[in-house]
Amino acid sequence: MNGIGQGTHAAGKGMRRQHRFSALSRRRRLFFLLIFAAVVVVLLAGAYLAGRWYENKGYTDERQRMSENFGKLHTVAYQGQTYLRRPEVSTLLIMGVDQRDGSEITGYRSGGQADFLMLLAIDSANRQVHQLQVDRDAITEVPIVGVLGNQVGTRQMQICLAHAYGGSEEERSRHTVQALANLLGGETAGHVISVRLDGIGRLNSLLGGVTVTVPADYSQLDPAMTKGAVLTLNDAQAELLVRSRMTIEGGTNAERMVRQRSFMNAVIQKIRGNVKENADFAGTLFDILDEISDYTDLQRGEMINEVTQALTYDILPVETLTGEYTIGSDGFVEFHADEDAVAAWVLQTLYEPKK
Repeated sequence: MNGIGQGTHAAGKGMRRQHRFSALSRRRRLFFLLIFAAVVVVLLAGAYLAGRWYENKGYTDERQRMSENFGKLHTVAYQGQTYLRRPEVSTLLIMGVDQRDGSEITGYRSGGQADFLMLLAIDSANRQVHQLQVDRDAITEVPIVGVLGNQVGTRQMQICLAHAYGGSEEERSRHTVQALANLLGGETAGHVISVRLDGIGRLNSLLGGVTVTVPADYSQLDPAMTKGAVLTLNDAQAELLVRSRMTIEGGTNAERMVRQRSFMNAVIQKIRGNVKENADFAGTLFDILDEISDYTDLQRGEMINEVTQALTYDILPVETLTGEYTIGSDGFVEFHADEDAVAAWVLQTLYEPKK
């Protein structure tokens, strides 16, 4: 009995010591966990504060750089003269794309071609609108996209082909803007609007039929389209006039550009007349353009303001770049713009000599 009692008593003491040890171990583990958690919190707080410090420092530095450069205009040097970019001149690229509404586009290299390219330079100081029509066959550096959609460099080719590359209309428009910048010595269009092929007839219909004087004999396209005929175009005739190329005039783009200018001049006059009669027409025009365009980075209010304001300005005759046509190694027509002509237009329209 005593032995058993002593053994039980000893065992009880051992169990109590074990419990005390276990309780102590738990307290120690809890203590270490609390210490570890505190260290983690401190490290995270330190990292956060350090990040904020670097962010604020970077922001302050960036603001400092911006304040240092505030008011400084972009400059270029050409033939010994320095020129300043005129901030009161804004630019808009209008593209006509040879894709219809609902056209299926597969892959990153089949987005269609930009057959019509018109760069508008809106000069608010002189209340003028300059128009530069760019030949779709003009050779320039075009951004190239691989089959997986990644940009793989640039290649010398017709500017119209820039629109073929990209996975969205925004990308295709951006590539065309970049190609135009490469042609114009780095001058990038401030805004862009891309209009589908269906837009020609829709715009003509909206305006109640555009009236033009047919510049040459196109009776093989439509019997009524004889040279010198004054026609109020139906929608089909409007598309024929603006788009047709390969079946007439030897396949070059020069004469088609003349017809496109004839149509656009008539469109501008019609729009001017409609806006003068109805101040809300600019909004209607935007709504139609929104339906027929693939992409624009202009907001509705901004577009309405630009159109309404520009139509009160002196809209100057359309200009083109001089150059020469050749046949490329692939058998297609190429237009090589004269570099001096490019520089002259850019500097005279968008810049002024630094005094």
